[in-house]
Amino acid sequence: MSLVDAVLIRIPQPYRDIAVRHRELVKFAVVGGITYVVDITLFTMLKLTVLSARMTVTIPLERALDRGLRAVADPATAQIALDKLGTEPGMELVAGLTWDKQLKRLKERFGSGDLDGIVDVLATLVDADARRPLNHSQRMLRDKAEEAFITEIGAALELSPEDAQEKVGGILASRIDRE
Repeated sequence: MSLVDAVLIRIPQPYRDIAVRHRELVKFAVVGGITYVVDITLFTMLKLTVLSARMTVTIPLERALDRGLRAVADPATAQIALDKLGTEPGMELVAGLTWDKQLKRLKERFGSGDLDGIVDVLATLVDADARRPLNHSQRMLRDKAEEAFITEIGAALELSPEDAQEKVGGILASRIDRE
């Protein structure tokens, strides 16, 4: 006996004739329902375990050093970075370079992974955005740099993600007003 037949047997007689006539629809509903339940169950299990916000990644120190990972900035360095973002200009955009070459320079600076590089890229793109709208690639890099900076500042100063977002957002807003 197939699964659809088992479902059809459980349907009351007045409705069973209609269900038999629409057997393909019943199959679709059964498969869709099972898929939905499996999907929700898997997602919930992943969300509660692997995708938890409290997930910690442990990397052996020698591997971290080989891969160029660095420790989160200390509070004093984070505060200096916040001050720098609020006051100092970003990287100078070189006249004569096309936007894609400028973007490549910024990506290389961001890719260095140090906090100063993130500040330079973020400040440069915020200043450029204040002058004229960024293209899609520039906007994506700006968003990545802002997210990385907020995450680093939040971890260094032991702020919640919302507080770190508010703190950095305020500095960026004052930077835009200054332009």
